[in-house]
Amino acid sequence: LTFLTFVQLKPIFETAVSPHNYNADFLLAGNGAIDFQEFLDTLLMRRYHIEKEIEEAFYIFDKDAKGYITKDDIREVMHQLTNYLVEEDLEEILNAMGTDSNGRIHFENFSSQMKRNPLL
Repeated sequence: LTFLTFVQLKPIFETAVSPHNYNADFLLAGNGAIDFQEFLDTLLMRRYHIEKEIEEAFYIFDKDAKGYITKDDIREVMHQLTNYLVEEDLEEILNAMGTDSNGRIHFENFSSQMKRNPLL
């Protein structure tokens, strides 16, 4: 088995593991090394956390669990967060996320866009 040290993997962990969600230290087998399977498990865990964070973010806007976000949902949340929202900003968000013919953002579109551009 090939082992890598945590020092060798540190740059990867810094970008792949969110410190507030997951601490990679528990993966170390007491010898300061991580084997390939543990490395893969870490990456899978990161993917799981990303999916959960996106889902939680979606439901901040979709408070009624309708399965979609409306312009009014975004306006309400943004007003609570910033107390300032220009209509052009709202339209830009809707355009970036991609809406259906009724102007709704469905979870699939939201998730896809957040994975591509998490700072959207």
